[in-house]
Amino acid sequence: VLSLWPGGGVEVVEGAAGAPAPVRIGGGGLCPPAVIDDDGLARFEPGADGIDFWESLEGMALELAAPRVVGPTSRYGEIFAVAEGCVRGEETVHGGLLLEPGQDHPERVALAPGLAEGRAPELRVGQRFPGPLAGVLTYDFENFRLLPAAWPAAEPAGWEVEETGLAGGLTVASLTVASLNLENLSVIDRPEKFARLAETVVAGLASPAVVGLQEVQDDSGGRDDGVVTSAATLDRFADAVVATGGPRYAARWVDPENNADGGRPGGNIRVAFLYDPARVDFVDRGAGGPDDAAALEVVDGRPSLDTSPGRLEPGNPAFEDSRKPLVAEVEVDGEPLFLVNVHFASKGGDDGLFGAAQPPARPSDVGRAGQARVVADFVGRLLAVDPGARVVVLGDLNDFPWRETLAPLAEVGLVNLVDRLPAADRYTYVWQGNSQVLDHVLVSPALAEGAEVDAVHRHADLPDSEKPSDHDPVVVRLRWP
Repeated sequence: VLSLWPGGGVEVVEGAAGAPAPVRIGGGGLCPPAVIDDDGLARFEPGADGIDFWESLEGMALELAAPRVVGPTSRYGEIFAVAEGCVRGEETVHGGLLLEPGQDHPERVALAPGLAEGRAPELRVGQRFPGPLAGVLTYDFENFRLLPAAWPAAEPAGWEVEETGLAGGLTVASLTVASLNLENLSVIDRPEKFARLAETVVAGLASPAVVGLQEVQDDSGGRDDGVVTSAATLDRFADAVVATGGPRYAARWVDPENNADGGRPGGNIRVAFLYDPARVDFVDRGAGGPDDAAALEVVDGRPSLDTSPGRLEPGNPAFEDSRKPLVAEVEVDGEPLFLVNVHFASKGGDDGLFGAAQPPARPSDVGRAGQARVVADFVGRLLAVDPGARVVVLGDLNDFPWRETLAPLAEVGLVNLVDRLPAADRYTYVWQGNSQVLDHVLVSPALAEGAEVDAVHRHADLPDSEKPSDHDPVVVRLRWP
């Protein structure tokens, strides 16, 4: 034990005292407060604010009581966990923490390599360390991180990847439609990624009649070489589905301009549709380019697209340096169905929940809200012509059900089927230990009655080394007269 004098001297007051016992978190010890911060960091209140609670322990030895994994192992070896007895709010079906309005889960803490020998274990959500996990608390990358002294063995999670019960079959009494983010899929990816994603379509989603895809890269992947077409990538994916026992899907998409739609430079991600010709007739009308906007027409008193597939207002400033929505007209048993596939702007640039700015700024909200208004305006004009029109808006909206992004879509009458999921099932993505909804399927009133929905959890809860995509798919079954 040392005593520091004002003049700079050091006096040894006591020797051989030993290290203090670690501070116990959970299991009858301390637990973080219910909120991250409620005063803009104006006051230091470890008993009231989660960010102050963890700050008061930074640099100290901690011991988490039987921690459970709530954020799977990332490619950087980071894991998010919560100590036994400290969970607040709703838990997911696999043991994660459900992000809800006003509940950002300050009980989460990152586990990161640094002190323990070897790599961090590859863990999925729901796995638990049966005993205490000890280490030193640090702060990096806008998160408090515990550096374990050792990595003890964790218990199995007790769950397997899911398969939906919403099969559509070959009849049109019910129509199944799904949204699936492929996480930068390109033909240059390893065959096992195609096989895993095809298994998701066939076994996980029961081969829907229509699949809206997001994050389809061009055929040279992340190489910034001017290539924009994704024909080989989508052909190979269709082949992988057939090899897995699924139908021979056909694909429709519009290639973007080079490096104009955001995402990885040179990757040129875009949205696309797969459809089963045995169940769906695609209305091919025109051949729109990346700058051509699909227009809504009225033919014999009914709405129609002048271009199918086509891009929705690609020149609108809301979609600058971002993915443009893809609209399409199809027929099912002779009846029209309008599809809108979106991939809204990401949350890049927003402050972290445990960052230095409290409350965290979310500048990306403005962009997504603007994009949603463009889509809502299109749907509103379509429904004004025919209130009974069948419309599906699906994709990666990159936002939560209660945020401003979803409001314009609800205002024009679209029903978000994800809201019908049980709370513990209402997530498609896990970010830093918070399970959250980013992927949505919304339908017009004509399709809402009797519609069923399933978020099929087979990607998001797995470690990065095991999952073919970071998003879980969503599938809906719609009554079709």
